[in-house]
Amino acid sequence: MKFINVLEGFKLNLAEGVREIGAGIQEVEDEIAAHWFVVANSTPLTAKQAKARQPDEPAAEAVSESAVDPAAEQAATNEPATEPEPVS
Repeated sequence: MKFINVLEGFKLNLAEGVREIGAGIQEVEDEIAAHWFVVANSTPLTAKQAKARQPDEPAAEAVSESAVDPAAEQAATNEPATEPEPVS
């Protein structure tokens, strides 16, 4: 297995069928990494380089919407708060 860095995902037509290679760091079989189209559209990485480029934990921005405090979100955007209109 080899690591490659793909800038833009693509579909690779093989005798076994079509294989989708997504953008980003991918671990693929040696024969896939050696394919002429993969070589032309990716950069080979060592395992050490691939590990260094991948985050260990999910990003803090990837918080579910249910966990977002609307007041904190509004304060972060620096938009004036809007008061609800009174019901008559």
